[in-house]
Amino acid sequence: MVFVPFDKVIRKGSEPWTEASISKPKPTLLDFESDFVKVPNRLLNDVKTLLENVGFSLVIGEQNSGKTWLSYAIGYDLCILNRKRVWYAVVDEEFNANEAWREIAHYKQSKLKSVYFIIENCHENPDEAEKFLQKICDEKIANAKFLLTTRKIGTFVLRDEEILDFFYDKFVNKLKCDVRLSFLDKKEITEGIIQEFIEIKKIKYELKNEELASVVNAWAADLYQTYFHLRAWDPSKGQRLSVVGAQETYDFLWEGQGGICLKKEFQRQILSRLAVICQFEPLKVPDKFLHQVSIDEDELCSLKNNEIVQTYPNNFCGVTESLSRLILSAIENNLSDFNREHTTKQLLKEYLEELLHLRRSKKESQSPKWRIIFQALSLAGHEVEIARETLLCLISDAQLWTEIKRNAKFLSTEAAGTLISNILPLARDKAEELRAFYSFHHSQEVDARLKLSSATSIYGALASLSRIFNLNLLFINFSVSDFESIIRRSTISGLRHLFFNFEKYKLTSSISTKLGEAMASIPKEDLAELIAKHDSLYSLGGFIGNIKNISVSIAKNFIENLSHIDLSNLFLKEDVLAAADGYSKIASINFFFSRHLLLKTQNGNLAPAQNAKLFVNNIADELWLRFIHISSPIEGIWLLWNIFRYSKEKAKSLVLKNAAAILLKKNDVCLRRTLFTRMSSKKKLIQDRLDFHLPLLGLLLECDFDISKIPLPEEDTQIIRDRLKRFENWRGRGVPQPTLFILSLRALRNKLPEKDYNENVKDFILNREPMRSYVYFHKDLQVRKILINLIESYAL
Repeated sequence: MVFVPFDKVIRKGSEPWTEASISKPKPTLLDFESDFVKVPNRLLNDVKTLLENVGFSLVIGEQNSGKTWLSYAIGYDLCILNRKRVWYAVVDEEFNANEAWREIAHYKQSKLKSVYFIIENCHENPDEAEKFLQKICDEKIANAKFLLTTRKIGTFVLRDEEILDFFYDKFVNKLKCDVRLSFLDKKEITEGIIQEFIEIKKIKYELKNEELASVVNAWAADLYQTYFHLRAWDPSKGQRLSVVGAQETYDFLWEGQGGICLKKEFQRQILSRLAVICQFEPLKVPDKFLHQVSIDEDELCSLKNNEIVQTYPNNFCGVTESLSRLILSAIENNLSDFNREHTTKQLLKEYLEELLHLRRSKKESQSPKWRIIFQALSLAGHEVEIARETLLCLISDAQLWTEIKRNAKFLSTEAAGTLISNILPLARDKAEELRAFYSFHHSQEVDARLKLSSATSIYGALASLSRIFNLNLLFINFSVSDFESIIRRSTISGLRHLFFNFEKYKLTSSISTKLGEAMASIPKEDLAELIAKHDSLYSLGGFIGNIKNISVSIAKNFIENLSHIDLSNLFLKEDVLAAADGYSKIASINFFFSRHLLLKTQNGNLAPAQNAKLFVNNIADELWLRFIHISSPIEGIWLLWNIFRYSKEKAKSLVLKNAAAILLKKNDVCLRRTLFTRMSSKKKLIQDRLDFHLPLLGLLLECDFDISKIPLPEEDTQIIRDRLKRFENWRGRGVPQPTLFILSLRALRNKLPEKDYNENVKDFILNREPMRSYVYFHKDLQVRKILINLIESYAL
């Protein structure tokens, strides 16, 4: 079961925080009821506001930054104080997105006003966490609220590439629901813990603000070690809190204060081994093995009671990361004549053999994670020589290596890939042997699983698959129908990422071509359903760009299919992806029409795809007018131009239905706003207005609109001429400057006397060769044709 009721989670451990239990890394119900846990109200309010208004809150913080404390505090507030339904899950290597979704899918039909889900440690399994949250976002459970916690392990959140980082794209860029825990937040939480500890323990001690600030600055980097410092503190002997540091905690562990004793050699052996292999992750330790190294029941109970080890289900014990680091430091500071290197290697070998033996009689989900030994040693090996030597010692043992390979066959692809990566830096031959062995036993199974997956699942798995399999050999046998089946289970966003990753992992073009062919041949009904699930026109345009990079003919067929689908709803949706890149809704629509509906010709020019006109005509006039109304002046001109270039009839219809009045009014408002804000010279204002006014008049003329009663902003042809000259170097956001230039000439040809036009405009500017060349050799054949026709028809 992935999710458990939060009230059961928080009720674990009924005793209050005393000297014997203060080091527990997670708070209990009694801690909250006794007001021991001090989480800043501003953090609580930020998270609760996001949950209610957005439905998601992503808490991002470094290790020991207080993520769990904050999520428990939110859970306590919702579940215990306000009687809300709250479910809790921790992401780990075994977390399965499909299983998690099955457990909560029924809430789509639930009549509950709200249900809350707390999902911790998303960084522990980014691929499955992303797949699960992608499913949540796609399905849109209206009454569900999700609190997520994660470390920042990539450049953005979980990935090093923005386009691949779902958490960054969805929760930071789009929903803006991230809450960052800073060092100041940890300081505030640490300060509250220290003050409450003194109060609960009824310690008579005057803690001055200066000393508290000093202690908090020293301890706030690790909330867990804060408790060890507090336990090592002896105020009864007049010891100041500020003098308690690393050496005091080492002495506390070593000398046996509080019932902990590390003086016996067998305890040193077991704790030394645990410290080395647990530096990076908690490790499950079977009780049976602890007995094999001469720890009797009383001593084992002492270790458990004093939290040197922690009891887990299935009769296993574990050691927390922070404690293992502390123990290792204590041992290194106090052992001089103890052969730690030899003992560690031998104990690890025996321990690994024991774990591998246990696995034979247990299901994979119940077996201890023996491969964590390799992961921890590999990570530690960058800094600790004994870790590298121990890893080499383990894989060099022939009998043990045979057993490792046999057990590796039962690992998941992700786990096997990680194991191979752990071994690769030190023993490439062993890693390649393990890769070939696993690939031989699993290639058919992986092939079948991929064919039943979605695009999101596939691109999420490519990183781990690439560690083991030759991706080209894995996908080369996929047929077009296989990809069609994948497409039906996917989203546009997932397919776009899949195209991107096929290129990233250097898959042959034939594989991407098959995917493109499948996309182009999908029935219109299925394509319409796929588009309906999508929420970004900007992303759809990028997806078309992916297909065009594969094959122009495939892109042509896909756009042909797409032209028969009404994209009105997609145009209406708030496009957060476009906004993240600095594009407004209207700019995104303009970008779609001016770039993504054009295909390369054989000579390298651009021409509209067949039936591109339908994309314009499928949108109702009322909706086009709405878009023109919310556009900026230059966006509105560009939008009308894009409509005009694909469908003159539609553009003329919109102009007659008030589009002209809307755009002309925007131009006047823009002029007044400029006058109010800039207070600059009349000449400058006229030049600014000409940026919009002259091209707009020219475009309205082409749409059969009478501009005879609309005056030019300035009759001085010198000012007009200077303004037109600026078009040569102007790169406005929207309509390319040659188009603005020719449309302006079209308006001037109508408004100025012929002699004035010829002498002061035409002869002065149009004969300039660079501008004529730009028009007559324009890459966009459609624009070239329109502009040349304007020049020749009206003797511009």
